[in-house]
Amino acid sequence: MKRCPRIIPVVRACMLGTLVLGTAPARGETPGLSARTDIVRQFLTRPEGTVPLAQATRGTHEFTLEVHRIQTEIVPGVQVEQWAFGFPGQPASVPGPELRVKVGERVQITLVNTHDQPHVLHLHGITSLAQEMDGVPHLSHEVRPGGTFTYEFVATEAGTHAYHCHFQTNVHLDMGMYGALIVEEPDQIPIWSKEHTLILDEWDSRHDGAKLPYTPQYDAFLVNGRAHPLIPELKIPSGETHLVRFIHMGALPHSLHLHGTSFLVIAKDGHDLPLPYLADTLPILPGERYDVLVRGRDGTFP
Repeated sequence: MKRCPRIIPVVRACMLGTLVLGTAPARGETPGLSARTDIVRQFLTRPEGTVPLAQATRGTHEFTLEVHRIQTEIVPGVQVEQWAFGFPGQPASVPGPELRVKVGERVQITLVNTHDQPHVLHLHGITSLAQEMDGVPHLSHEVRPGGTFTYEFVATEAGTHAYHCHFQTNVHLDMGMYGALIVEEPDQIPIWSKEHTLILDEWDSRHDGAKLPYTPQYDAFLVNGRAHPLIPELKIPSGETHLVRFIHMGALPHSLHLHGTSFLVIAKDGHDLPLPYLADTLPILPGERYDVLVRGRDGTFP
């Protein structure tokens, strides 16, 4: 049975500011048509392809990720083996450590393969990198046991992204090899007071990562590496507005419903929506990311 984190209180309305969605259509123009034309034009003129590393404007942000086998209790009384990312000298975990960078930074992520399997690092949603930095074995390379490789790119757009292993993708993802990659706009003042990142996944508690063929039978649904009742409560105090980033790193479609309140969907797959929309149910497919605003109210809800 799928469970969602409990959402705690939120009641008084709070003024966030003014949201400008576009200029009024010119005389004789069909409302909405001008906005659509602008969006298409922006897509046709947006830069594509590798952004040279020399174009970084905010210095270099460096990370090192190691790979370790760990044992984790995902539901009460159920211990599973996971293949987990971690910073050197710190415990590895599923999800791996959240990586936060700023627009304009040159980002360097060094993968140290301390595991007995080959691995790569795919930066899911980042389109400014060169092909050899995309972390797909048959198009670039693989990092063998004991090896290292540094992935580099220039962060060009703010948004919610992810990183994960792309070697034997289904197996390695299902063993827990993923984490959040957040690109922030340093000059933007957020309209929310706090953020939460929730990574969705499914787990087969009987699966052996070394056993082939791979035929998972999922029996647990995870949020940040834990299933109900081990999923921490999501506390949003009354009168506050929080940003919730949903990242789907699993293999099955899900439909997330928030009891007691509605939320505003403001971004998808790392891109701000031209027209945010109000909802209380969010269908989300594998690989998708959504940013939603949630306002606090009274009560405790699933």
